[in-house]
Amino acid sequence: MTRAGATLRLLLPAALLAACGFAGFHELFSNFVDYDDEGWLMMLNLLFLHGYTPYQDMPSTYGPLWLAIVELLHGALAIPVGHDAVRFVTLAWWLLLAAVSAALVRRLTRSSAWACAALVLAFLFVRSIVNEPGHPQAFVAIAALLLPLTGCGARG
Repeated sequence: MTRAGATLRLLLPAALLAACGFAGFHELFSNFVDYDDEGWLMMLNLLFLHGYTPYQDMPSTYGPLWLAIVELLHGALAIPVGHDAVRFVTLAWWLLLAAVSAALVRRLTRSSAWACAALVLAFLFVRSIVNEPGHPQAFVAIAALLLPLTGCGARG
């Protein structure tokens, strides 16, 4: 492969991911639905981070793995619990989901073109993530995609 071809192979997915990031930013920061419970989830996260016991001192909709992620993001990494931060984290999950989808398709097909298509299609397919920022759907989808991605490299 030529140097120009290798550069294009890296730049095209990066440009697509940047374009998706711009579009996702616009969607996340200009969208609000009436049933949004983003504030309620932020309050639960704050209670958890202040030492309240899940399922005993506070209600919790999600399991302990998600609470560990909350502890990592807002505790160890010190990302503030606020609407802007929650939406930026949601955007990061969304872009990571698209990138993992592209990596899986690239590993399965060995085609950069199909991987780029998968990146854009996965990004568009989970667009509804903007309706519920702060929820773990994208994390669960990423975890589900990582299983076959790690298995693709195994030799039988």
